[in-house]
Amino acid sequence: MQTLPGWVGHQSGLDIDIRPLRLDGLELPVTWKDTRYYDHDATAKLIKLFFECGAIKVIYFNDKKIPRVVPRSHHDNHFHVTILA
Repeated sequence: MQTLPGWVGHQSGLDIDIRPLRLDGLELPVTWKDTRYYDHDATAKLIKLFFECGAIKVIYFNDKKIPRVVPRSHHDNHFHVTILA
């Protein structure tokens, strides 16, 4: 099976990418650095909910103000969730 470059880990079905939430509610891309539109509080709450479910191996995201996320290159405009098998 062919995969897009950089998305090899997604083939197992245990990895998902999610955009950060926006202050204006629009479904458009945003990075955690864009303080005009990035909703830090709502994104942090969503990430906290993932961790509370207890089946999360790691979440990669570059907003270091969110507890338990692991910074990783190319994770400014989305967070990557790896679910435990």
